[in-house]
Amino acid sequence: MRGTPRVARFGRLPILVVALGVLCTRAAPAAGSPADSSGGGPPVVLLLQVAGGDAERDGEERFRNELALLLEGLVVRAAPAPTPDFADLPLTQQLEQVRPRMEGEGAVAAMWLTPVTEDVIVLHVVALSTGRALVRLIERQAVDGAEVDLALAASDLLGSAFMFEDRLPAEAPGLQRAVERAREDAAVGEPIPWAPRFVGAAGGGLAGAEGPSILAGGLVGVGWLFLDQLWLDVSLGLLAGPLERDPAVTVSGYRVALGLEAFWGFGDGALRYGPMVRLAAERAEMSVALEDSTLVGYGWWSGRAALGFELDWWISDHVVLLLEAGLDSGFPRQKTRPETDGTPAVATPWLGWQVALGLRFPISTGES
Repeated sequence: MRGTPRVARFGRLPILVVALGVLCTRAAPAAGSPADSSGGGPPVVLLLQVAGGDAERDGEERFRNELALLLEGLVVRAAPAPTPDFADLPLTQQLEQVRPRMEGEGAVAAMWLTPVTEDVIVLHVVALSTGRALVRLIERQAVDGAEVDLALAASDLLGSAFMFEDRLPAEAPGLQRAVERAREDAAVGEPIPWAPRFVGAAGGGLAGAEGPSILAGGLVGVGWLFLDQLWLDVSLGLLAGPLERDPAVTVSGYRVALGLEAFWGFGDGALRYGPMVRLAAERAEMSVALEDSTLVGYGWWSGRAALGFELDWWISDHVVLLLEAGLDSGFPRQKTRPETDGTPAVATPWLGWQVALGLRFPISTGES
């Protein structure tokens, strides 16, 4: 860049910025690509010399030597820049000049180092491959031996660039090892985000309930995000009540539920929405105080299933506001008063409603 100071030596770098531009080919492999063995010699990597001073040229030479050791079998060849102002051109113009040079010399890749400021150097790597464009930002403290870090980064990026090639040159074992490492890393997959969840909830009866049925409380749980759309949650909930009052009978108690919930979210922005389903095993404990002050306790197990709609608002990468609403159903449990007429005292509805409002706090398993 014009008007920016050059770095005195490559050995001291607080930050290394690594950019990889991949020029894609859609048909047969381009001349000089790893799959093209018509050249009859080992693959070539061009190191374009854009340094302006002796110290910078020494750094380029150290980088070339380190890269040659890592990419065993490839010829890392130093070459002059296509034009004197090459380092100051926009990246698109640089790529326009580099590709003919690569094709003319049968090179599989071209690289050049551009000092930007006293603390930043940009390493450009251009490869003729069926891969895709990658950009990496690598931070390092100001220590000696930065050329080793740069060479390792360049080797890894070449491995990523050529990981989709069907054939690799047998005379380049260093490139083969880099591609194998890239394929192994890709096979591991992305870390699965997980999220603690804290929710306030309420629910009541629509059909089958006798007497008060509205309960309120909350649940805590943990979930895992798959395919960036599917949340699977395990939760433990406690609902207390009922909130209504019956002049003929006083009911109090709670329901504890262990549940498994799935939510499939549509949308690719901050708002995700979609169906929600939950299965839960539930324990209910109720106390009924009759008109004569007699206190009767009831307890039972029940299974319930819920189907509803969930809306998630990703406030940030680590905070999600969620809203749920739906219907639930379960095995009806009815308890009667101790009188002989069998008047129901309390019952779990076979069809009910539920709403919930809460927060998720996503955390990636790759974060420390």
